[in-house]
Amino acid sequence: MKSLILKDYYNIRHNSRYLLLMLVFFAVMFIPTMGPEIFTVMCCVMCSTMIISTCSFDEHCKWNRYAVIMPVTRKDIVTSKFMVLAIFSVFGALLGFIVTICTSLIMDHSLSVMETLLITLVGLATALFLGGTCIPLLYKFGVEKARIILLAVVAIPMLLFIALGKILGQQFSDLPESTVTIILCLTPVVAILWDVVMGRISLVVLRNKEL
Repeated sequence: MKSLILKDYYNIRHNSRYLLLMLVFFAVMFIPTMGPEIFTVMCCVMCSTMIISTCSFDEHCKWNRYAVIMPVTRKDIVTSKFMVLAIFSVFGALLGFIVTICTSLIMDHSLSVMETLLITLVGLATALFLGGTCIPLLYKFGVEKARIILLAVVAIPMLLFIALGKILGQQFSDLPESTVTIILCLTPVVAILWDVVMGRISLVVLRNKEL
């Protein structure tokens, strides 16, 4: 399992500089105008999308076809992808948290450490949810064919979150602060459960797919 994770890390390592440049660009664009909290969520999501690049490398090199002749099961392949997704997402969450704390101090934003932590947890949950949803689609359709579907996978949940935020905004504002905190803290747990389901679906897809 460790070797599979390291394989994805080495494949994606040379792209990390471009990811960092994009994050710097988004930080300059969005933090002064929309606040650091938007950047935190964006940072988590951007890092989680690197899982698409790892699948692209695997597909280009026909890695899965080669892997099945080695002592590596298809379950190992799927599990390693979700572990890499979790690592990327946590890295994005930590980076977003640190940047948000620093910019809040520099720009004198009113965000407290607890509020920043809650925003980071929501960003982490969003990254795990979107990344986990992408993986079975990538296995089913391949990276090139799945690109349009992946746009819908990202856009539809975002639109739903915005709509639900407007609909339930007043109800949430009427809830006690402790209840809202508990709900937000549970979002990563819900995302992990969703990824468990997506992992099982990914395994079924990979087992039925001719490599």
